Amino acid sequence: MRHDDLTVGVVIEVPEPWGEDLTEWRIGFGDPHTEKILAHITLLAPVRMSAQQFADLPSRLNAECGRLPAFAMALGPIGTFRPVSPVVYLQAHADADALPLTQAAVWRAAGEPPQRHAFVAHCTVAMDVPDSVLDAAADALRDYTAAWQVSEVLVLTRDPDGSWQRRFSVPLLG
Repeated sequence: MRHDDLTVGVVIEVPEPWGEDLTEWRIGFGDPHTEKILAHITLLAPVRMSAQQFADLPSRLNAECGRLPAFAMALGPIGTFRPVSPVVYLQAHADADALPLTQAAVWRAAGEPPQRHAFVAHCTVAMDVPDSVLDAAADALRDYTAAWQVSEVLVLTRDPDGSWQRRFSVPLLG
């Protein structure tokens, strides 16, 4: 790893009022990751990029995502990755194939190979906490829903302390 490498992620931000609401729920569940990242749906999980690759990313994302239309997004019902991973989440749903098409465009722009695992669109609500807390989170948010129009993807970079910072967004122009 070179000193100028960056850890980059691409997400759909959960807008207000739901983003703040879900962050407060995560804090209440004691999730240790809450204060380091905003409420989101991951399109590109953290990858390492050189400074040059990152500098080229806006134009590549604009070329790929600029062809995609905005779409309706909804969260709910609750889901989990247990027993494989200690995560409870809200399932994310969108119009037709909007999410997998957007995710594939982001991966092409980032120069990443297709993922080995099926894309599970979700917004984490509790992670890396005891099973009893995961159960409580699933129960508390069982009927939680949110809906909004997605018109952009957001690029984040991770600081050395693990916090994620907004760097730029790319509109879906279709």
